[in-house]
Amino acid sequence: MDSNRLSGEFPNSITNLVNLFTFTFDCWITSTDPDVINFVDALAPGWQNNICPVVLSITRGNPNPTTSPSVNFTVTFSESVTGVDVSDYALSTTGVSGAVVTGVTGSGSVYTATVNTGSGSGAIRLDVIDNDSIVNAALNPLGGPGEINGNFTGGDAYVVIKGLIMFLPLILH
Repeated sequence: MDSNRLSGEFPNSITNLVNLFTFTFDCWITSTDPDVINFVDALAPGWQNNICPVVLSITRGNPNPTTSPSVNFTVTFSESVTGVDVSDYALSTTGVSGAVVTGVTGSGSVYTATVNTGSGSGAIRLDVIDNDSIVNAALNPLGGPGEINGNFTGGDAYVVIKGLIMFLPLILH
């Protein structure tokens, strides 16, 4: 089968395939088991250089809910990457307008995206948009070659509260 997009780790049972002489696979599959690594190395030398980075998580970097004019999201990749900038992010919002990614800092496998929370109350989620600009040391692009296959839309969201006036009861004696 071609282009089946298998992902995750090779099962240990792959080493039982005694009549397997060659095979090809995309960059979404890996292994941490030394026996599996040696087995696959014998069939596809250098295969580990073809593993593509992926986004592991996007988490809030500040308390939630927030009334702050800006918040931080921590983006963790599966391995060290470069080429991460504001163009790699999009915001999903509900009830909030004018929110924008204002900066990106970090290196290696962890980056911080700073987001202006705009106006209005609602929710803001940071998404990674794969445009093949994020690459690992072997120049393998996020999610593999081809745009959108490394998109990540499953991260944390902030609840943003703006303009909320709280009334405390006045007790007269």
